[in-house]
Amino acid sequence: MKRLSHRQSGVLGRRIFLKALGLGIAAPLAMRMSRFARADPGSAPLRLCVIYVPNGAPIEHFDPIDTPTNSYILEALKDFDSSVKVIRGLSMNDGASNHAAIQAVLTGFSEGRGNDGKPSDSIDSLVGKGLGVKTHALGVIPHKWFGSNSHLIQSGEWVMPLESPAAAANTLFPEAPMDGPTDADFRREALSLTESQVGRMHAELAGLTREQNKLSIHLEALRELQSHKDLNSQCSMKPPLALAEKTASLDPFDGKNFAALIDGQLEVAAQALRCGTAQVITMQLMWATSDINFGFADGPGIQGGFHNTISHDASAGGRAQHADCIKWIYARIADQLL
Repeated sequence: MKRLSHRQSGVLGRRIFLKALGLGIAAPLAMRMSRFARADPGSAPLRLCVIYVPNGAPIEHFDPIDTPTNSYILEALKDFDSSVKVIRGLSMNDGASNHAAIQAVLTGFSEGRGNDGKPSDSIDSLVGKGLGVKTHALGVIPHKWFGSNSHLIQSGEWVMPLESPAAAANTLFPEAPMDGPTDADFRREALSLTESQVGRMHAELAGLTREQNKLSIHLEALRELQSHKDLNSQCSMKPPLALAEKTASLDPFDGKNFAALIDGQLEVAAQALRCGTAQVITMQLMWATSDINFGFADGPGIQGGFHNTISHDASAGGRAQHADCIKWIYARIADQLL
């Protein structure tokens, strides 16, 4: 990518500053706009969030062509169609299948051990090391009290996910004021812009080249921010985490609390990624043979244990119920995290 010279960058900054003032935008925000316009478009922090759901899903319910709309699992993610990819033809390394897949899915080896017999770090852990950041593990009833290992291995050691959203909130967010992402002040002030001001600013930037379009990217993101219910929080301090706090008195191992627990963990993950207090998060929903009854309050309304009853029912009705459970989970993810 061609970079601007110092002189070109200064000219661009002054031009954007004057255009913003001409549109009636306050001077402090106009100054930040000028700085963002000449910033490196690729300087935004990289983020990875992995969410693992055990017991698979009937493959036919991932096919939007042959599957009725009411059974299509990815219908819950329809607002994000451009970002959703279904990858076929993959198989587990080392012959891993069934229950061992909960460990092999991120390590590539049965029981999470490589050919040399030693634990193989999971891919999310390797990504975290590559970025120089901590990999956080959250979970929703991810293990029993004396439970089985998780899917996450760091430095050759199994890591048990945090099962309490309240504990996760305390871990991912410090109590003291924190340093938010570099664009936190920009976003907070820019949210006060009207849609017409954002539109006019876009028009003013129509001639910017690819190397100069970071501000345009931010303005497009602001349109999303202004229409989203939860994104007005300030990242210079711990954001409100009402859903997580609501779970503080709940038993994190009681399947009846599944809906509240998943909402709380997703809220913590979304805010941590948004505020920059975490860059790599993995979330394990249930353990491999978890038999939570999916008739819990605010759930999909399906009576039966998720593992023994629902996932083991190969009939058309059983497979449809399994799909409905997964679709319910995806809808929760779309509502809280995306």
